[in-house]
Amino acid sequence: GAPVPLTTGIRFRGINDTGTRSEKFTYWDQLFDVGLRGEMGEFGDYFKTWNWEMGFRYSRNEGQDLSVGEVSQPGLRDALFDTDPHTAFNPFGGFFRQNTAAARQRVYVTLHNSGEYELPIYYATINGDLFSLPAGPVSFAIGGEYDAPRFTRDRDALNNTFNTIGSVDGQSFRVNRDIWGIYEEVRVPFTSPTWNFPGFYSFERRNRRYQFAGSRLIPSISAQ
Repeated sequence: GAPVPLTTGIRFRGINDTGTRSEKFTYWDQLFDVGLRGEMGEFGDYFKTWNWEMGFRYSRNEGQDLSVGEVSQPGLRDALFDTDPHTAFNPFGGFFRQNTAAARQRVYVTLHNSGEYELPIYYATINGDLFSLPAGPVSFAIGGEYDAPRFTRDRDALNNTFNTIGSVDGQSFRVNRDIWGIYEEVRVPFTSPTWNFPGFYSFERRNRRYQFAGSRLIPSISAQ
């Protein structure tokens, strides 16, 4: 009659068929950084204290995991039901016998799992003096940053379909996130260090806004 699928739930360990399971990890790292900065005095005397900066940074980490000596469920199932003594698998050999090379090759496999993480960052900022007060110039700074982390996990086909024995199965995936951040800062001097006036010197107001964290106001007072 037609063969009926049978699940026994029996575990086994190939004592004499293969050596100790092992894993080999390999990593590759990359980092690229470029930026520009300059002054804006060439646009007029008003901008002689203004400065700007912009840049880009890209980092990437790749990893590969080779799991040697893992058991393939489909390969083991087919080898157990095989009637050819040259390719059939006998799990009850123990210390006294070894399966053929063809049978071992069907059952014991090397799993290939890999992953990569990359993080591109863009940023720009500009700062300078707006106008002068008796105590000194009122200065400002404004800038922004964009981060785009990406993570990818590529699993072996057997892990992806939950068809291994002794390995951690799971599906491949890719996740990403886009993060925007902006900050503005204004510094107003109330007294000058040359006045020898006791007390606070200036008031600073910084506002930060992030895509996921909202806005944050940070006032501060600088003492003389």
